[in-house]
Parts: sequence; C-alpha cells; structure tokens
Amino acid sequence: MESLPGQYASAARERITILKEPLDACELKWLIARCHWFCGTRMHSTIAGISSGVPTAALAYSLKTSGVFKTCEVGESVIDLRRVHEDAALESLMHLWRHRTSTASTLAGVLPGVRALAARQMDETADCAKQDWSIEGAVQC
Repeated sequence: MESLPGQYASAARERITILKEPLDACELKWLIARCHWFCGTRMHSTIAGISSGVPTAALAYSLKTSGVFKTCEVGESVIDLRRVHEDAALESLMHLWRHRTSTASTLAGVLPGVRALAARQMDETADCAKQDWSIEGAVQC
C-alpha cells in the first residue's frame, strides 16, 4: 500500500493520503464528508457520503443500496456489480465522476426533505413506543 502514491504523477501523488490508523465510524463519516466525490462498496460508507451531501458512487452487491439512493434521487449513482460487466462499471464510474457537481446539487436540494421525513418517522416510532401496548394499540402503530 505504501507504493500506491508512487504509481501516479506528482500532482496526483500530493492528493493521496494513506491512513495508517484505523478510524471509528464517526471519524470515517467526518473524513468522507470532506471528499469532493466518494466511491464505496459498503452500503454504510456510501450512506455516509450521500447523507453528507457528497456525490457518491456505490459499487453495490445488494438491492438495499439502490433503495437508499433512490430515496435521495440519486439512484443512477448505484452500479450493481451483480449485473454489470467490469468495463461498463468503469464507464459508469467515470460518468458519475464527470457529473459529480450535478449530483451534489441534487443532494443539496433533496436532503432537507429526506432528513425531515426521517425525523417524522422517528417521532412516530417514539410515539408508538410510548403508547400502552394493548392489542388494539399495537395494531394502530
């Protein structure tokens, strides 16, 4: 891994940092939030990207990732590795990189509504938890 920066031109090399210490989830989200573009393979890392407003490409291997991205109106940023050949995946990544500014604008417009919806859903869940858990009350929730 130490030789990775040496494989790139000097201008790119200056932009490469290799983390030597493991980061916890909060530290990783902080780091991802500072990216101009992020590409991840794990759903939670890509959620960290889109929830921070970072244009994010997801190299997915499950249906769940697509649903999360569609909620944020960036479903086209998911590349389903179960269905796409390697060359097509690389072409899609380059397209997403070139259109990252547009994706950032979409996220900036959509995220306030997504966050409000999530807050409402959490409030409804908390209200249900406070109710008397009789059979009748449980059915209503």
